[in-house]
Amino acid sequence: MDDYFDILGLAKNADAGDVTRAYLCLTRLYSPDNLATYAMLSDEDRTDRLARFTTAYRQLTCLLNAPGSASAAANGSAVAERPDPASATGAYLRWLRERAGMSIRQIAEHTKISPFVLEALEAERFQRLPSAVYVRGYIREIARCLDLCDPAGLADLYQQRIDASPGGT
Repeated sequence: MDDYFDILGLAKNADAGDVTRAYLCLTRLYSPDNLATYAMLSDEDRTDRLARFTTAYRQLTCLLNAPGSASAAANGSAVAERPDPASATGAYLRWLRERAGMSIRQIAEHTKISPFVLEALEAERFQRLPSAVYVRGYIREIARCLDLCDPAGLADLYQQRIDASPGGT
């Protein structure tokens, strides 16, 4: 486990939020679009590094967010009840974001989605959201940012919530 902290350049006492922030920073730095590292690394080396960062991130977030872990207790995630994604998709998005230790501002910076829209998505203020095609894309991008397994499935659940609401599309 100590190697995972080293891979992400973190101290051994880092929490889940630190792990997420380090991972997002490193994936941006080593992305093929980043001119700062483009000429310094081969595609193979870049791919290898990104794979190691992803493995370290996944392992550490699983360990640090496990119920009963010190980090989970410190973040309140061991106490916070997980909302049902089907009946409270916006609350589920907020729970995921908070569990990852990220603010709306951090998600906005990473996804390029307006904080106003992010707040409306989490609060399920459907009347303040753009058309369904944008909402679907936003939910998928947020889910990818939070490293969820099924971004499209979460987008489907959110669309069902919109359709079921009074005045839904």
